[in-house]
Amino acid sequence: MGVWRTGAARISVSLVLVGVLLWNTDRAKLVTTIGALDPALFASAAVCYLLAQTLSAVRWQVLLRSEGIAVSLGRLVLFYLEGTFFNLLLPTLIGGDVVRAHRIYVRAQRNEAAVASVLVDRLSGLIALLAVAWGSLAADRHAVGAWPVLSFSAALVLGAVVISRRGVKALVRRVLGRPTLARVEEGVTSFYQAIARYGSRRGILAQVCGLSLVIQVIVILGHFLVGRALGLSTPFVVFLGLIPLATIVAMIPISVGGLGVRDGAMVYLFGRAGLPFADALGLSLGWFFVMVVCSLPGGLVFVLRDVRKEPQDSRVLQR
Repeated sequence: MGVWRTGAARISVSLVLVGVLLWNTDRAKLVTTIGALDPALFASAAVCYLLAQTLSAVRWQVLLRSEGIAVSLGRLVLFYLEGTFFNLLLPTLIGGDVVRAHRIYVRAQRNEAAVASVLVDRLSGLIALLAVAWGSLAADRHAVGAWPVLSFSAALVLGAVVISRRGVKALVRRVLGRPTLARVEEGVTSFYQAIARYGSRRGILAQVCGLSLVIQVIVILGHFLVGRALGLSTPFVVFLGLIPLATIVAMIPISVGGLGVRDGAMVYLFGRAGLPFADALGLSLGWFFVMVVCSLPGGLVFVLRDVRKEPQDSRVLQR
């Protein structure tokens, strides 16, 4: 019941925020802007999104192979689209990660490896996101998001330090070191070991981080193309600085899939860069539409797939 209440509350937050934005914008201008959309440029933005998803699947495949788990790239792309579909339904932008980890666990029967691969995959994306944001803020005048980036960076570093401390791991084991929680303790220990293994694979991590940077730039390019499709003339460097900030803000767990929160952030940030309210809202809603359309195959896969009867197509590689 608590989960349903939380979900209903976050849906309400998204609806209220979107409603407030639509109420305060020049709706006639918004309709005119969307009506003048260039289909070819909009389709190019969708291609960028799908390319980013494919490269994300390649990145995930690299991590899984380092764990001795082989899954075809095509299937991983579907898993990514499925996860993105659930990101649109579940709170924050990481709800789909749980779905992806479950898919790998079903095939490999290695829960800690599945969760660790998804976690490292997500963290590499966050690090690349912050790297792009800091690089753009250092090169451009739009430093309105410096504090959010600084705060998020500090939280990420602090979390990494806390998790890596031996004292923290010992405390977790001590708290869970009771007969009734023995299986939980075993799972936590296995998870720590899986994460630690990635720490010693510098070549793998360098490859993953490089892919993450390329992916983030492609996603930002997709936003830029949506802007061009709407007739906006905002420079690409502004997108490099502001899209990462809007993405970070969208991770605040008060809405569904960041809807409403991301849009408000886009209106505020791009407004500071000189973009009119209606144009910024059209840009945000345009990209949201791209995500919805491109993620529909993932939702279709989820509906049609019977997990219990699904073939175990992954295999453990010899190390």
